[in-house]
Amino acid sequence: MITNLDSKVNYLVKRIKKESQRPIENEGLLRKYIFESLKGRPITFYNWECPPRILKQDQLGSFYLDYCVDLDKIFRGEKLDYYTELPRVVEAQEKEKKILKFLNNLDLNFRFVKIVADTNAYYITPFSLKALGEIKVKKTFLQFQEKIKKATGSYPVKSKVYLFTDLMGGYQKNYKSSFKKVSGVLESNISGLIPEKIWQEQLKYIKEHVGFEPFQKKQIEEFSKRTVATYAAEGTIFDLLSRTDYFSNCVWLNIEEVAKRAITITNCLRIKQNLGKLPMIFLK
Repeated sequence: MITNLDSKVNYLVKRIKKESQRPIENEGLLRKYIFESLKGRPITFYNWECPPRILKQDQLGSFYLDYCVDLDKIFRGEKLDYYTELPRVVEAQEKEKKILKFLNNLDLNFRFVKIVADTNAYYITPFSLKALGEIKVKKTFLQFQEKIKKATGSYPVKSKVYLFTDLMGGYQKNYKSSFKKVSGVLESNISGLIPEKIWQEQLKYIKEHVGFEPFQKKQIEEFSKRTVATYAAEGTIFDLLSRTDYFSNCVWLNIEEVAKRAITITNCLRIKQNLGKLPMIFLK
């Protein structure tokens, strides 16, 4: 029996598809979330803001990522070097406003959350914490969070901004466990988790994204493994967060990482654990 709510869900999914740059990830679960939204349980649309960084070398010749950069310069839209990743609230602000306005017009019950990927420092580049000092890095991340909050003040919907470590709360142990599990698999059998083609794309992406030189093969591989492990751990944590009231029925509003590589590494552990794929929409 098709209800009025079912018809509304079909209509809203069609609207989303029409504005998408690639197919919805886990459409079935998105439909469930939309149905529950119409009955009062909010969808949490979220996306990421990665703290800016620059590749440096210490006095002993070891490479690390410096997160303690000039944030005022960053938020003026000025890059530190060729590899600088500007915040989306700077580089894609108008696009994000347009997308949020579109979602608003759907009359969905939703919230919008931006997540600061502070786990990058703790899990992908722990060597950076040793070089810079954890307190100094944390202070910079908090400043970055505040600047993101200020920048979203002009958005058409009220936005919340969390450090990912804060958002996880008591689930940090689960994240750490998943990270270790995936790291172990990647050390022994990469193809047991992700296809070889995706792994090669990951290596290429890290080299070009961070600025490593071709001779730094060991660093590229280590960085890539840690990156895959963080994405995979995130995928499973969002299954837990989705059950909470403050991050209910979460959907990645993915406008920044639409490549199959990012989607695959996010879902790899979820699939192994029979959690289904993480719901994502790719609005243009």
